[in-house]
This record gives sequence, structure tokens and C-alpha cells, in this order.
Amino acid sequence: MERSLILSAHQPNFLPWTGFFKKMFEADIFVILDDVQLGTRSYTQRTKLPFEQGLWLSVPVKKKGKYPQKINEAEIDNSVRWQKKHIRTLKHYFRGFPHFQEIYPNIEIIYKQNYKYLAELNIRFIRFIMDYLGIKKKLLFSSAFDIKEKKDKRILKLLELTGCNTYLSGVGGKKYIDKEKFVDKGYKIIFKDFSKGHTEYSIIYEMFLNGKDILNSANYKRISEYYG
Repeated sequence: MERSLILSAHQPNFLPWTGFFKKMFEADIFVILDDVQLGTRSYTQRTKLPFEQGLWLSVPVKKKGKYPQKINEAEIDNSVRWQKKHIRTLKHYFRGFPHFQEIYPNIEIIYKQNYKYLAELNIRFIRFIMDYLGIKKKLLFSSAFDIKEKKDKRILKLLELTGCNTYLSGVGGKKYIDKEKFVDKGYKIIFKDFSKGHTEYSIIYEMFLNGKDILNSANYKRISEYYG
């Protein structure tokens, strides 16, 4: 029986939720979709924290005369002092969490560097989180393939070019993926709910709370233990 070689893909979101990394963890090859269109108010430029009925950390992006634009073309608006605001927010809400002192210094180092492009910042954070969690996966970038196809046709092309025979998708992929197209070409597709056991919030919340074991343990501490 042919071994499954699993491909998965996602936009380079800003400090993504845990499901992003669970999907990466279960794939053999993970493609960063850096050349797709940047959505307005998308998770590519903001992330949610579990405070104040939903607290957002947003990265300002230059918009005037630039839309539509691809994610890897989006420039950060550094005229706004967004980094200091993020640092202040993280310290205020997370400093009492069990793994704050272990993780936060590295996050602050990333924040204090200069970035021109949003994708550059997001990928820096993604690689840091991968290293912290011990995720050793091959990362590829869709921009390197110069694929013209859209939606599920783009995924089919990525399967062809990477030599994978299985595509792993979140359940949201059912909205645009025609499973029969994959079966007809000899590919297997798996839809999986990555939200089980996790929240919609940025993975840094679970990292500060539970440390490195968040991908493997179902016994998570609850936020109410550390934040009233």
C-alpha cells in the first residue's frame, strides 16, 4: 500500500490559533500561502486574545492605493507605534501565567526588530512557535511555485508539484473544495476539525498557560485559574 504523503496549507496568519499548528504538525509538507490576496480585517493581520470579551492585537498595514494586494506585498504601517502597544498588552494580561517568563523574552525580541512586510513578521513568529513546540516540518511558500489557479484548483496544483497524494484541510475547506475533483485525479482529501480541545484565540495564550504540551495533551488548565 502506498504511504500517504500529506500536504496542508494556510495563509501566514499573525500569531495564529492552535489549530494552525495542529494542522502543520499532522502534515508532511506545509505550504505557506503567501501570494494569495490579503483580506480586510483578516487573521493575517490580527489575532484574538481571551480578554474583555475578545481583545484584538492588530498589525497596521498600508492600504491607500494598494488594494487588492497579495499577502507578501502588504507593507506594515510603521508610522503607528503598534509594537509598543502589543508588548504592553501582553505584559499586562499574561505576566502572571505559568510559562510567561519562559516564553515572553523571545517574543519581545521579535517585536523589537524592524519589519517592512507583514508576511516577514508573521513567518518570524510562526517559525519561533514551531521551534518552541518542536515542530520539525518542511515549510514551502506558494509564491515559489507561481501558481495561477485559484481555490481548490490551486491545491490540486500544489499536490502535483510537491508529489503529495493526500491533502489535509480544516472543516472550513468544505466551502470551496470539490472532493470529487481530488478523487478523480487519484488524491485523497481529509477534512478535520482542529478546534477540538482548543479555543479560537492566539496560540500564545495556550503557550503561556500550558507550555510545550499543547499539541499532545487534552488536560489544559483553564484561563480562570490565572485570570479572574
